[in-house]
Amino acid sequence: MCFSISLSTSSTSDLGVYNTQLIRFSRGFDDIVGPLLEYAYPWTVASREQCGCGFRHAPVGEVGFRLPESWAEENELDIKATKRFESVVRDLIAEGSKVDCVNRWGSVSAIDIVSLTVELTKLPEGYFRFLENYRFEFR
Repeated sequence: MCFSISLSTSSTSDLGVYNTQLIRFSRGFDDIVGPLLEYAYPWTVASREQCGCGFRHAPVGEVGFRLPESWAEENELDIKATKRFESVVRDLIAEGSKVDCVNRWGSVSAIDIVSLTVELTKLPEGYFRFLENYRFEFR
């Protein structure tokens, strides 16, 4: 099983310009969570692993954001990919666009997704990490 990450935005920009070896934006979304996305332009976000697994994820049941810590043994490429995702979302917010995102594990249904508003502009850079089965509304 893998994580799937779907993002929607009010921006008409081609997010493909942000693609690197660590992160890839492609048009479309996970059909299961599509109804949870609020904005007109949907994207699938994948890591170097061709899914959402190659990003920082909080351990199951843990909620919150923080910097990577050496004892947590997080993968350096996951950290870099997540920072890149965070940077793209910050750029979209700075241009005045709306952004939301759903991170879903395996076959979890849309009804089990929890919503959370993330004040990304107030969160120090590098703190963001994905939470399992969450919908993020970024501000």
